[in-house]
Amino acid sequence: MCSTILVISDRQRREPCWKESKEQRQVKLLFAGSVADAQEWIAGESVDLTLIALKGPDDETFALVRQSLEKNQETRVMFFSNDKELDDTLSALAKFPPGELKKLFSTRAIAGATKTAPFTHPERIGTASSHESTSFNEHELIGNTTEIERLKALVRKIAPVGNAIMLQGETGAGKKVLARTIHNHSSRKNEVFIPVDCSAINKSNVEEKLFGCNAKASAGAAHRTLGLVRSADQGTLFLDRITELPISVQTKIVRTIKERTVKPVGSSTIYPVDIRIIASSNRNLVESVKNGTFCPDLYEHLNTITLYAPPLRERCADIPLLCTHFINKLFYDGYPKKQLSDSAMAALCNHEWPGNIRELENVIRCALILSDGRQVELHDLSLSDKNNEQQL
Repeated sequence: MCSTILVISDRQRREPCWKESKEQRQVKLLFAGSVADAQEWIAGESVDLTLIALKGPDDETFALVRQSLEKNQETRVMFFSNDKELDDTLSALAKFPPGELKKLFSTRAIAGATKTAPFTHPERIGTASSHESTSFNEHELIGNTTEIERLKALVRKIAPVGNAIMLQGETGAGKKVLARTIHNHSSRKNEVFIPVDCSAINKSNVEEKLFGCNAKASAGAAHRTLGLVRSADQGTLFLDRITELPISVQTKIVRTIKERTVKPVGSSTIYPVDIRIIASSNRNLVESVKNGTFCPDLYEHLNTITLYAPPLRERCADIPLLCTHFINKLFYDGYPKKQLSDSAMAALCNHEWPGNIRELENVIRCALILSDGRQVELHDLSLSDKNNEQQL
C-alpha cells in the first residue's frame, strides 16, 4: 500500500529525496508552498504524514491540521522551526523501505485503545479552555524572535490537547523549559511536573525507577517504591533523552500510554494512571528507529505532534533578553548583579553557541564570579570560539 507524505514549506522548490524506482513509487511525496495549496492536496488525498515548516504558523495552519485529521484521523503531523530540520527528516525517511514507512505511520494501536487512550478529536486542536493561560511568564520561552514567537503560537494551540508530545532539538536548546511551558499551559498545570533524565538512570534498575517495584521481588530493596510514572499521576511526566532507555523499557512505556496503566516490577497488580507524557531527544528519531535503538511502536505514539526547539545560533537577537534573565535569576541564587559591557554583549551575540542556551547560562555564571567591578567586560567571558575575539 502506498504511503503519502505531504510537505508544506515556504521554500517550494526542493530536491527530490526519493529516486524513481519501482519500489520507491510506493511512496507518494506531495509538496505545497502554502496552506491553500496544502488544502487542495488534503481534499483529494489520504495523507499519512504531514511535515510543516512555515514561517509563523497561524490559525489557517491549525485549521489545515483540523481538516487533515477530519479526513484521516491516523494522520501524523510534525512542525519544524526551519527547513534544515525538515530536510534532515526527509532524508532519513527516504532510507526506509516503503513497507516499513507504512508501519511507521500506522496508528492501529491507538485506534484499538479508545476506551483508555482516546484519539484527540480535531475540534480540540487550537481551542483552549478559559482556565488555560495564553500568556507566558518571565521563565517561559524567553525571546521575541520569529522562531520563538512561532513556538509560542504552537504551544498555545497544542498544550490544551491531552495526547503525548515529542520534542526535538540540539543539546542545551531548552527542551526541558519547553516541556514545562506546555505543562503550565495545559489543564494539568496545577498538578505535578516530573522531569526525568533517562540517560542518568542506572540501567540495572531503570524499570523500578519508572514503574515502581515490589519489595519481595527486588533484590536489596527495603521497601516498596511508587515509581516515577505513578508519582506523576494526574500531572505530566517529561522523559528527557528518551532514546537512552533500553528497548524493553520503551515497550513498557508504550503499554502505559495505550492502556493508561502501570504494573510495578514483581507485582501482579495493575494500577490505573492518568498522565501526559512529553518526551525529548537530540537524535534523529527516524534514524534511531531504522537502526533499532528506538521502538517503532513508541515512535508511533509520540510522533502525533513533534515540536523542535531552535538552536541559539538561529535566534541570536534573543541573547540580550536571555542574558538579563540569567543575571536576575543568578542574583537570587547569591551571585553579584552586574551589567554587560557593549563589547561583551557583542561577543555573546556573535558566538556560535554549540552548547546553546545551557552554554550561555554557564558563561554568564562564570563571568559574574570572575569579573571585577560592576560590569562584565569582554575579557571576562569564557568563550571557546576565538573568531569572536578576532572580529572585535
